[in-house]
Amino acid sequence: MENIARHRSHEIAHIALAASLAAIALTGCNASGGNTSPKAESSAMPSATSTETSSALPTPSAVPKRTTTQENPIISLQRLLNTELTPYGMPALALDGNAGGQTKRALCAERIFSGHAASRAEATVADRNQLKSHEKLSSKLPGFVISRTCQVMGINVGDRLNMIIPISTGAPAGYFRDSPQDHTTAAGNFHIGQGIYGLHNSTKYPSKHSAGNMLFPGFFNGDEAVHGSPEMSDAVTSPISHGCVRFDVKYALHIWELMGGQKNGVQDHYVNLSAIPVEVL
Repeated sequence: MENIARHRSHEIAHIALAASLAAIALTGCNASGGNTSPKAESSAMPSATSTETSSALPTPSAVPKRTTTQENPIISLQRLLNTELTPYGMPALALDGNAGGQTKRALCAERIFSGHAASRAEATVADRNQLKSHEKLSSKLPGFVISRTCQVMGINVGDRLNMIIPISTGAPAGYFRDSPQDHTTAAGNFHIGQGIYGLHNSTKYPSKHSAGNMLFPGFFNGDEAVHGSPEMSDAVTSPISHGCVRFDVKYALHIWELMGGQKNGVQDHYVNLSAIPVEVL
């Protein structure tokens, strides 16, 4: 009997131990106890596809693209021509992108005084490269070099190119209503002879609006002359004279001095000038 009681006691002890272990296991799995399973921890981490993360990264379409602005090629040409020609007296071109008469005249002037044929055609790649090289302009011909194509005059006195300026040569037939004949300035080789100091009124084609129309004229082919004219401006780019070579009055005194004229003289009187060559092309 004693052995049977002892055996029953051992069984009861084993059952109690098993119940205690089961209670501990159930407590460890309870969420209120603060312990979570690996699966629960993983689900609590923020997702890489969450709205907050997505909005923080710009999409490729939202990234601004860099753009480069290229200068108008005509404006670039005008800028280069100004750099080359204004030191010689040519008026500065407006940087307006308009390849009109003034730009064509300036390009033509650059061509002939860099050793190329006179032309008022549009700029070529060779022209632009020539301008970018900034080679010194010059004249192979001495004296006054008059280009009827370009409507410019270069003055080469003292073995250097002194000036390049806009001019207006003689108009073709039909330009003047009161004088329908051809007034084109004759091509050829001439020399400056006499001149007139100050302002002179042409006896053949007198001015109707002022005291004179020829400022400091220097004659080279009979009654043809190079002279300042109140009727000339930078805007004039075509031949509109009666045969003379007109230029703006702002150049007149300096050119008079290059021709050998005195600064001081008797108004409207003839004087002898240096025998400077005149080439009309």
